[in-house]
Amino acid sequence: MAMILRMFSGSGAGMSGLQYSVLGPLGAYLGERAVPLGARRQQAVLAILLLHLNQAVSIARLLSCVWGEQPPEGGHRVIACYVHRLRKALTAMTGEAGTALIQSVPGAYQLSVGENALDLTEFDRLTATGRREYAAGDERRAVATLRQALSLWRGDPLSGLPGPFIALQQVRLREYRTEVLVDCLTAELDCGRHAAVVADLTGLAASYPLHERIAGLLMVALYRCGRRGDALAAFQRTRYELKQQGAGIEPSRHLRELHHRILQSDPLLTRPRREAATPCTLPRRISRFVGRSVELDWLARSPEGVTVIHGPTGAGKTTLAIYAAHRSREHYPDGQHFVDLRAGAGVPVETATFRAAAHLLRVCGHGTAADPLSAWRTAGRGKRLLILLDDCASAGQVVKLLPPGDSALVLVTSRVSLHDLPGARRLRLAGMSGEEARMLLAGTRTDLPGDELDIIAKECDFLPSALSRYRHLLAHRGSWPLTEPRPGKR
Repeated sequence: MAMILRMFSGSGAGMSGLQYSVLGPLGAYLGERAVPLGARRQQAVLAILLLHLNQAVSIARLLSCVWGEQPPEGGHRVIACYVHRLRKALTAMTGEAGTALIQSVPGAYQLSVGENALDLTEFDRLTATGRREYAAGDERRAVATLRQALSLWRGDPLSGLPGPFIALQQVRLREYRTEVLVDCLTAELDCGRHAAVVADLTGLAASYPLHERIAGLLMVALYRCGRRGDALAAFQRTRYELKQQGAGIEPSRHLRELHHRILQSDPLLTRPRREAATPCTLPRRISRFVGRSVELDWLARSPEGVTVIHGPTGAGKTTLAIYAAHRSREHYPDGQHFVDLRAGAGVPVETATFRAAAHLLRVCGHGTAADPLSAWRTAGRGKRLLILLDDCASAGQVVKLLPPGDSALVLVTSRVSLHDLPGARRLRLAGMSGEEARMLLAGTRTDLPGDELDIIAKECDFLPSALSRYRHLLAHRGSWPLTEPRPGKR
């Protein structure tokens, strides 16, 4: 119990002194005492309020989150009863009025706690800090910070609680923890602690047999431990699983090249490579990305070469491309770069292309040149580069900026399909699905019922840009009557 109570190392408690935990069984603690939280559905209501911290959650949404499409008769009274009991339990523990902790607002409830009272909030903060430290080249500090974040976990998140919303959040939180653990193990491997990470990576590879980043890290760790045969066997297991479970696909080019380097006993594999030494000019990693899971899976399987993401203005092409680029950047150690070609800004295409080549030369460390296009073709030849060409006007513009060879990945965003670009794979991006649009809108406001969100999404044509603007507006005003024009409509 004492370990649980110290889980927020160095952080303050909530306004009432209570601390809450969702990274494991749901818990609320004051000092060394645990608050009795009652029946499972009653706990689920508290969990939903905690996952929408300091936001109003409508009663209709609470019913939907706990019971799905079949809420009980008199569901509003049931929710009110659960809230009354939770308030009573919290008041008995803290002496503070329960209504001050769980506030009533018209048609909704809101849980108000201090900034550092929830373990998930602290996990978010430590994770962001650790990733910044790693990007800055301080791997050892990054390991310490990410390990501190992971120590907040006490088991399966919200274990035993019912409801479709809780089930979805459990999947999200498990994936979040795995992502952070893999980041931590990557940093440890870069610190030369290959022997220390083998056990964790072996367990992760067994749990996620199709996860190629985990497989690659395990192969490198085993190789550096002198276990070359085991490293090769790890590749073969991953290849087998991809063929059996992954619809017959082959491992990525990066994993195949790593396998080849191990076969050749490449001495460079024994030297930890610091990601911070790799030039990267991508925009900052997007921390909370909503939806587009099918498109991201498709992009993750993209081979080297050119992939064009096209679609109407507001479809989220650039946001998707940036997020996908960050997920793949470790496979391109010679650099990852973003170029804004500004097709819609009135800049002549030839001028924009000339400037883009000059920019790529500079960020790759080659200075300036009288003919940057020719110099870039020479400098980029054979390099494992990831280049994101944003807002491209024509296929000819892309061709002039392609690094020679077949070892680079070039992501292109454009309002048109660039059908005359030879050899390119194409992904047409349109509006989001209804569920994705609801998730994007509900990220800020949860006091609107599902049918209200559906109306808003339809008015915004399900386009992420319009939905995001609407979400921002709702975050700064109490309501938006349906009779008013939507910000997504023009």
